[in-house]
Amino acid sequence: MPIGGSVINLYLQTVSKNTFPFIVISSFLYLFEEVFKIEPSMGFKYQITKVYRFEAGHRVWTQNLAEGRGSQLSGNACPPENKCRHLHGHSYVVEITIGSDTLDADMVMDFYHLKSAVKELIDYKLDHSFIIDRNDPLFPQLEAMAKEFGLKLFVVDFVPTAERLAEFIYKYLKKKFEEANVEDVEVVSVTVWETATSKATYSE
Repeated sequence: MPIGGSVINLYLQTVSKNTFPFIVISSFLYLFEEVFKIEPSMGFKYQITKVYRFEAGHRVWTQNLAEGRGSQLSGNACPPENKCRHLHGHSYVVEITIGSDTLDADMVMDFYHLKSAVKELIDYKLDHSFIIDRNDPLFPQLEAMAKEFGLKLFVVDFVPTAERLAEFIYKYLKKKFEEANVEDVEVVSVTVWETATSKATYSE
């Protein structure tokens, strides 16, 4: 029941149902409960988290520290150089959390299976690759170099920030679960650490 609902109900018990106060207050209570009703928690009784690591390069070709959300917080302290536009790399750490309200053989899922679900993506496609947005102005040149010298590109349709990579891995795993008809288990969240002090999390 919404906050204050119990107090109003107690008052209504003392008022005749045929009186104007009862009609007004009961109508208000109904609207209050419909608008401000508390939804049940979306959490699970059990959650497990698996941590993965991979090395990869990228560049945030859209970075502009002089503009965008939060730029007013930095003022003149912004460095003159948008460093993330340069080609650079990270030792990425990925945390994948899945959950369920039930256990199978006393487990949400064996960690082995969770590892298998993303092994191809993380170990064979992302690891030691250069993650590149196909809309990046440098993409044609980098693609040509990759073909000529046998370099490993991982091509995506978004700027490869930590936020978007977390979303990408989340949806990849969710699709894997659907294709394999995994029941009673859902992807809770994916967190991508770019550095030891910077991470981004995606959940639905």
